[in-house]
Amino acid sequence: MLKESIRSYDIAFRYGGDEFVLILYKATIREANIVLTRIQNKIDEFNAKVQKPYKIQISYGFAEYSPTSNLNSEDLIKIADENMYKVKKEKKKSRPSY
Repeated sequence: MLKESIRSYDIAFRYGGDEFVLILYKATIREANIVLTRIQNKIDEFNAKVQKPYKIQISYGFAEYSPTSNLNSEDLIKIADENMYKVKKEKKKSRPSY
């Protein structure tokens, strides 16, 4: 689903466990959100088509590289990871509690 959702020159790889990294060449955060929507739509279609006792879900975080910054790949992954946890926290807050 990831590879089908990105351009041929972008990169998708497993980072560890259930974590994946997408490197979107010369893409802004806005463009990354478009890719995220495309991936989420594919996941939603899969979940609707395949009747399993579980649903595939994703959590995500973005980091944007700038040639003027001193950030390396580890820094960018850390930023994306921190942003992912912020998104997860927001999702948790918005869920109804029973």
